[in-house]
Amino acid sequence: MRIGILGAGTSFEDHLETAALAEELGFDGFFLPEHHQEAFWPSAPLITLAGIAARTNRIRLGTAVTVMGLHNPVRLAEEAATVDVLSGGRLVLGIGLGYQERDFAALGVDRRSRV
Repeated sequence: MRIGILGAGTSFEDHLETAALAEELGFDGFFLPEHHQEAFWPSAPLITLAGIAARTNRIRLGTAVTVMGLHNPVRLAEEAATVDVLSGGRLVLGIGLGYQERDFAALGVDRRSRV
């Protein structure tokens, strides 16, 4: 069995420290969601995970989830591939449709257009 944790915090430094501690304690994965205009969750989890990759060596890093309706799919694939290379193949890309209206509203996207 593999066990990961969902990171939470009020700053990027919180996420960096929590991921490093999770690795030290033997967790297998560290995951971040994508939410916009919230202090608790990062709006750019892939960028945050790239920073975490520089501070960790073993732990898998993932999104839980990346909201596809808010991204250009080609650009997202390029960014995810970059983080995967920078992390030494440790990225787990979780994708979904998204459900929170405020995430779509923050970026001026009609939630009904997500499918």
